[in-house]
Parts: sequence; C-alpha cells; structure tokens
Amino acid sequence: MDQFNVAIVVADTLRKDVMDIYGGRAQMPALNAFSREAMVYRNCYSPSPWTVPSHASMFTGLYPKDHGIFERPGTESVDLIKKLGEYRGFWLPSYFRELGYDTVGLSGNYWVSTETGFSRGFDSLFQVDRYTDFAYSEKVLNAWKYGTSELDILRNLLKHGKFRNLIEYSTLRQKKNRFDELTDFPREKGTKLLLNLMDNINFRSNFFLFMNMFEMHDPTPGERKNEVFDHHYGVHPMSMKRAGRLLDSYVKEAEHLDKYLGKFISLLKQKGVYDNTLIIFTSDHGQAFLEHGYIHHGSCLYDEITAVPLIVKPPQGVRLLSGSKAQTLVSIPEVIMRMRDSKDPVSFDSETVYSESHGNVKEFPAKYRSRKEYMDAHYQVSRYAIVRNGYKLVLNRGNGSVEEFTRQGKAVNPDSEKEAFLSLSSALDQYCSKLEGPRRVEGQGSG
Repeated sequence: MDQFNVAIVVADTLRKDVMDIYGGRAQMPALNAFSREAMVYRNCYSPSPWTVPSHASMFTGLYPKDHGIFERPGTESVDLIKKLGEYRGFWLPSYFRELGYDTVGLSGNYWVSTETGFSRGFDSLFQVDRYTDFAYSEKVLNAWKYGTSELDILRNLLKHGKFRNLIEYSTLRQKKNRFDELTDFPREKGTKLLLNLMDNINFRSNFFLFMNMFEMHDPTPGERKNEVFDHHYGVHPMSMKRAGRLLDSYVKEAEHLDKYLGKFISLLKQKGVYDNTLIIFTSDHGQAFLEHGYIHHGSCLYDEITAVPLIVKPPQGVRLLSGSKAQTLVSIPEVIMRMRDSKDPVSFDSETVYSESHGNVKEFPAKYRSRKEYMDAHYQVSRYAIVRNGYKLVLNRGNGSVEEFTRQGKAVNPDSEKEAFLSLSSALDQYCSKLEGPRRVEGQGSG
C-alpha cells in the first residue's frame, strides 16, 4: 500500500460523555463535521487515569505493567522520567522516523515534552506550557513547603526569616499573575500558539504528527485555588452543587476546544495533506466531578476518567471496520502498522481491554501532611479495571473491594451476575499478578 501520513491528536483530559457526538451537552460542530468522514468508536478506554502512562502506552503499544512507565507509592516525578529514559522497546515516533518520515510533536502538556523524555523519535517536539516557568520551578516547589495559599506562604516565609525567598517568590507571583492575564489562562492553555507553529510547518510527503491540546486539563475556568485539593484529601469536602458548576465550566471549555479542532483540520486541508492522512482523535484520560465522590483524575478508574473518545479518519484507500466490542489506546501502534501492511479493512476492536493505576507522584504541601494516613488509604493503592463483553469491573487491590461493576454502563450487583463477575475477576487477577502476585478478591460488595 502507498505510504500515508499519520496525525494523532490528544485532547488532554477530555472525557467522552460530555461530547454531543457521544450524547453529551458540549456542542462541538467542528468535531461533528470531521466525524462524518471518520469512524466513531464508542467503547474506548485509556490504560491509565493520567498523562504519562497513557501516552507511553500510545507510543509503545503496551499496557503500563508491561512498559513499566507508571507511578507507584513513593514514586517521584524524576523516577518516572528516569523510567522513560531507560525504556528501550518499540516507540511509535521512532518507528516512523526510521521509515524516513518527518516526525513532529506539538504539546501543551509539560509531561509530554523534551524535559520528560517524550522527544525520542521526534525530529522536533515543541512544547508550550504556562506552568513550566512557575509551577515547576525549584523556588516555587520549595515555597510550597510553607503553605498552599499565597498568603500562607508569604506569612510563613516572613515568620521564618526567609526574606530572600520572600522577594523571589513575590516576584514570581507577580510575573505569573500578569502572564495569566495576558494569555487568558485558564481558558487558554497553549493550543492557539501550537496551531500557529503548525501553520508555519512545511510538511513534506510522509509525516508523523502528534499534538497534545491541553485546554481541558485542570484548573477548570472558575476553579478556586485549593478547593479540589481540600476535597481530595478530606480537609473540606466539595458539594455536589459546586462540582456541578465546575462541570458546566468544563463543558464550555470543550466547546471552546472545538474551535481549535476545526482549525487543526483546516490547516491540514490548506496544506493539501488531509486526504492522505490517517487522523486519530482521542484523549489520554477524562475528568471526574464527584460522580463517584472523586474529583479530577490520577487515581480512580471510573468511566468518567477512563472512557475516552476515539474518532478515526482513515487515509484515502483504507477502510475501517466499525467497533462492536471494546477499544483501547494501547492498540494504536498495532492498528497503524496493520493499515500500512495490508489492504484488508481494520478495526480497533479488542476482546478485552484493561486500565490500571498505582498511586500518586506528587510532593504534597505541609497543609496536607497530617492527612498522610487518609491519602495512603485512598490513593496510594493499586487499582485495576477490565472491560469485556459489555461488562466492566474495577478492583481496589489495597482492600479487595469492588469499586465498579457495570453492564453496558449500568451498575449491576455481582451476586446477580456471578458467572461474569468471577470470569472477569479471574482475568484481572492474571493481568496484575505480574506486578503483585495473585490475590483473592475479598468480597463482592461495592467499595
């Protein structure tokens, strides 16, 4: 088959069920128009509830337990970056560069950047992130030790006689606040600039393009500082009403993102490469708003976090089959290579798909250190999910509880679906035994 171009667009943190094409509230006309020329898959799951393991799976074709680039209790950010640097297996951008393709990455997420090791195989990986100079700077990370609010930090720096740090921190805060005003943050998170960069790229025939659009990621417009952390760690629970307002804002952000998706498609058409380009539109994970008492993403494996969009436009001359089973981001490399090697129609369907999470990788401020026992019990545990034959099962391996058991998206009682439950439990135990060894499920009630 003639070679075709490949473009993978990840709308970071975009959950599937808010999009109108999947029955949600967000009106996304540009994406809908694109989908009329594409295949819309309705049962796709991310292998991880956060950026690094999920993107690593998209580039390696492996689940986190197999590529090894994932979080564990006690893991720090630098540990993950080291794991990524040590990985020596298949890497999708490298595969295309070895074929002679131009390989270009455009990312709005600091975690998908040269600094974190994702530039392997890219001729160029451009990264735009308003967090980089401020939130990840050593000075600010050190300042977090003195509190989470600006006032607390300033007061405690003064109390401890850290006058030099006080001046440095105050200067950084002023720069950040001014930068936020100039860039319309948090509504804007870099995609406008990335598209300007893309507009100036002269694509040759045969290119691999990756883009991470960061607009859907927290903080959601209108989100108050620390309110999510306060809920997350049991300091001050958020009300359902407040979470609903944040979800409303998140829906509006999806509508804003749609304009950029439309611009992306328009640029490919203007450059005359649209028809012969395989375009994969998806997300690395979703976002929760207290549907199960949990907010944001990173630990739990509920549908609002792991069920992601997957919309695929094949290049000219390639046929896609519709999906009747389940899909996973892990299969992206395999499907692309099958398209290149065969004239037969291909599908993203899999008999069984998995997701997993293993803890947090953040250093938490002093305000929450008294909550360590609470944090460890709720977040520093491994969770595994399996989707097969319309069923989904999520197990908490820390306490053996069932956190989710559904059929066609509706909760069901394990006792009434005992055969399916035991079959999924057995398969999930085999999946995670490589990391933890076999463990019997303690109970069948919801956890």
